[in-house]
Amino acid sequence: MEGRGFGESQALDGRWRIHPINGRWRIHPASRPSMEVRARQSSAEAFILSMEGGVHQPRQLRLHPVDGRLFDDYRDEDFYGLPRKYSIVARVEVKFPIEPRFRDRQHFILSDINGAKIEAITYMYETVKHFDNLLHEKHDYKMHNVKFSLHPGEFNFRHLNGPMELCLDQQTIVEPYTVPIQMAPFPKQILLNLADIAELPNRTLVDIMAIVVHLDTIHRTMWGPFRKIVIMDARGYLHIIKVWGDLLNKNALRWALAKEDYGIIIGTMFRRFRRQECLESSDHTAIHFNPFHHNTHHFGPIQRALVARNNRQFAVTFLEEQRRR
Repeated sequence: MEGRGFGESQALDGRWRIHPINGRWRIHPASRPSMEVRARQSSAEAFILSMEGGVHQPRQLRLHPVDGRLFDDYRDEDFYGLPRKYSIVARVEVKFPIEPRFRDRQHFILSDINGAKIEAITYMYETVKHFDNLLHEKHDYKMHNVKFSLHPGEFNFRHLNGPMELCLDQQTIVEPYTVPIQMAPFPKQILLNLADIAELPNRTLVDIMAIVVHLDTIHRTMWGPFRKIVIMDARGYLHIIKVWGDLLNKNALRWALAKEDYGIIIGTMFRRFRRQECLESSDHTAIHFNPFHHNTHHFGPIQRALVARNNRQFAVTFLEEQRRR
């Protein structure tokens, strides 16, 4: 093939041609190759691969990635019979401390690629110690042999309220998930009607979306500053949330602008306290101001009505009535 121009071809047996561009053989449509031509093909192809620095390797099977189970993809067999084992890809959103009494139980909150959350629990001292050293917040993992089981209800305390929960045991295999993945920026189960919170168990963590209507004065206590904020849900009902610490100090300007413009917020990991009849920020709460979310259109008519009214006295009156209770 020396002396030929780039892209020219060389004929072998009048039926096969080799192109130096890609080193591939092409069969002439008029006839099939003979055994001699096949031998020439294999030897010439090996020669070209060696000249180009290539290595002739056998074809390998391309394995498909593990089909990760989504947390809100419930099936009939999940609610009947024994717990089934699955493989999942999840992010550790919250890692709670080990329960101090016997140090034999630990809770995690995981989220999948769609933003659905589920609570994971591990038992026994050695298993708890293993997962406590292995799992870290805001890291992605691939987990195998994970059991989905029914939520026990109010009989045992859980941070999330949902039909299912996860169990991590000695047979669970965890490995870091290094494939670049775009997780959902917001949770999937966001409450728009905050009246549903009254049916939740005490101290349950919830994610909400609402309009900021009024800001109360800042109260300073031995545990830090807090502020009560009057919000309005998608049905036009008023509610109160209590925000603590850095969520106030680092977002002072954002809170002020949200009040003036009746801005929309998404609050994650608010804890519901039955005695106080309000939502309270936790150590894991995050506030998103004016988020780009597909449910914000539910608040458009309410925002326009509030701007046209231009009077917050009804929110002040609501706050005073809640204090007198």
